[in-house]
Amino acid sequence: MAEAAAKRNSLPPKKATTSSTASTPSSTSTTSSTTSAGITPKSVSTASSTTNGARTNSTSSTAKSSTSTSTTTASRQQKEEARRLKSAEDVEFMLKIKDTKYAHKRQTHDNSSLTTETTETTLVGPNDRELHDELKRLHTDYEAMKLRAERAEREKSDILLRRLASMDTASNRTAASEALALQQKVNEMKDQLEKVNEEKRKLNIRMKEIENNPKGGEYELKRKLQAAEQLCEELMEENQDAKKEIINLQAEMDELQDTYLDDEVKAK
Repeated sequence: MAEAAAKRNSLPPKKATTSSTASTPSSTSTTSSTTSAGITPKSVSTASSTTNGARTNSTSSTAKSSTSTSTTTASRQQKEEARRLKSAEDVEFMLKIKDTKYAHKRQTHDNSSLTTETTETTLVGPNDRELHDELKRLHTDYEAMKLRAERAEREKSDILLRRLASMDTASNRTAASEALALQQKVNEMKDQLEKVNEEKRKLNIRMKEIENNPKGGEYELKRKLQAAEQLCEELMEENQDAKKEIINLQAEMDELQDTYLDDEVKAK
């Protein structure tokens, strides 16, 4: 009995241990469930805060990149503006240098044009020599152009004369041919008049010589004098006739010219 009681006494503690052991897993499960239940909201809040932080970081990085881009663009524009201003200043400086050189050359040219040829030949400066050579070249070109203009003027007059001579109307051809013939006749009469005047001058000189030397035979001198006077009278008459004929020919030429102009006006 005592042994049975001892066994019984010994059993309950074993059951209590078992229950305590059983209760330990339950408490462990409860703790684990509680722990799991407590950890889940924290992890969710941490994840959401991490996502928000990432978004904030991305927004700030985007703002920083846009700010850096605008800063880079502004600096680039400033550099381009500075480069443009520098190029404009360089161009203005070059123009000033060219204007100064041109003014200096012009002043040198004016000063050299006032000096004599001897002074110009004794100049040593290269600019003066260049200006002198250029002046000579321009003078040569001017003379060449002048000759070309004169040649062109002569060619123009020849062309006009040919055009007048080659007109189709018979009256114009007749008037032109008659005017040409009369002009040739006038030229011939002028030549004859010059010859007559020359012969008259020689005879007058001969008469003066005879008058100044009366040693010859009086008869011979009188005969020669009479012959000379007669010849002079004949020459004077021929001279008067030639003058009258020239005047008549000139009048005829004027009439033909007027007729030609009237025919030309009518033809137009």
